[in-house]
Amino acid sequence: ASFNDESNMTSWYAYGGHYNWYTATAGHGEPTLSTAQTDGDICPLGWRLPTGRSSGGETVALDKLMGGNGENNHDYDIANNWLSAPTNVVLAGSYSSNETGSDRGYQGKIWTSSSKEPTSGEQGLTIVINAFGDAYFGSNASTTNKWYALSVRCIAN
Repeated sequence: ASFNDESNMTSWYAYGGHYNWYTATAGHGEPTLSTAQTDGDICPLGWRLPTGRSSGGETVALDKLMGGNGENNHDYDIANNWLSAPTNVVLAGSYSSNETGSDRGYQGKIWTSSSKEPTSGEQGLTIVINAFGDAYFGSNASTTNKWYALSVRCIAN
């Protein structure tokens, strides 16, 4: 399950593909806020999805490296750090369950290898950066329905 604007190649080259959580984790995503790696994902050999948001999770460490607090940041400089080298997050938007794209140029959502607590297992954990200077990591603003299609950013093993 990947989504893109097939009729608009400019969009494809600018924003790349979008994948639901099951595809991004190759069906192996962790059931909780874990720091464990998945058994598989769609990243190339030698690369993988970042781990979840618990205190030892890679998304937390990466956000702190970008100048954030590892939870929710409302600071343009922090969001701008995510948009520049070395991370270069693209504000590629997402696709909803009805296959419509939204928020291109305004929001970037990236899957992690983890999902929310088992009671809300339909939610995948995400890194969310937007053009308004926000970066979300520690609230419901950074979970997304697993059927929605988002970007994938792989990190080196």
